[in-house]
Amino acid sequence: AIKQAIAVNQPDPEDPLDVLAKVGGLDIAGMCGLFLGGAAQQMPVVMDGFISQVAALTAMRLVPECADYILENNLQNSLKKTFSQDDIML
Repeated sequence: AIKQAIAVNQPDPEDPLDVLAKVGGLDIAGMCGLFLGGAAQQMPVVMDGFISQVAALTAMRLVPECADYILENNLQNSLKKTFSQDDIML
């Protein structure tokens, strides 16, 4: 389903908003907004689970500075274990 959505919608991989709009769901968009809003208010937001990791990665690609306000709930859900360092821009 994901490969088909990418083939049909052809999101620009360099534009996180385009990827979110074309192949992301409302759950990811909403959580992405939560991470961005937390950073805007200088309030940490806890990330838990794969979908929230995708939302956090999207938020960090949109506004890299928001990474300072995204916390992991434990090491098992580490962004570093799920995505490459290039993905999370560390």
